[in-house]
Amino acid sequence: WPPEALAETIGGRILTETAIKTARTELPPPEMAKDREMVQDWSSPSNLRKGGEEPLKIALIGHPYLVYDETANQNLVKALRGEGVRIYTVEMAPAADQEALWPEQGKKVFWPVGQRLLAAALYYSTKKKVDGIIFLTACLCGPDALIGELLEKYLAKRAEAPSFLQLIIDEHTGRAGLLTRIEAFIDLLRWRRRDVTA
Repeated sequence: WPPEALAETIGGRILTETAIKTARTELPPPEMAKDREMVQDWSSPSNLRKGGEEPLKIALIGHPYLVYDETANQNLVKALRGEGVRIYTVEMAPAADQEALWPEQGKKVFWPVGQRLLAAALYYSTKKKVDGIIFLTACLCGPDALIGELLEKYLAKRAEAPSFLQLIIDEHTGRAGLLTRIEAFIDLLRWRRRDVTA
């Protein structure tokens, strides 16, 4: 993505036809993002929990138009940051790891963006371990339905896989319901972390 296309997506404005065509072919590397300071800030140490508890780390996996658009995702990032979560995205995974295959995966999936989503989830569950993975998807997106099923299947086969939450967004998604699911997921991650360290 060219920087101006990412900026339009982040600002919640409608993308131009050229930007949409470009968006279909390539995800934006963080160094190209016009608002890269904001994106990098997502993984910076956020407000530590009381008692000095280390912040949770969550990989937010999804198409850029959902991850970076506050209108589409109903301020999901702001809600996570408010809970003191460090957020990692597909674009933050090293380029060398963005084409990796899961051990169970015989070949790449047909959709290049879908393969990058799978590869990022593999990276965040094996190399840069996170506490949880949120897969953000649009309702009725056929490729995302398949990617979500594959992610769930691959993570279920790993003994120490991060917890997984799939959030499906559409025009009827209520913010209150979204926040309830996020808060429950964060509570689950904190309980899981306490059980592991106890």
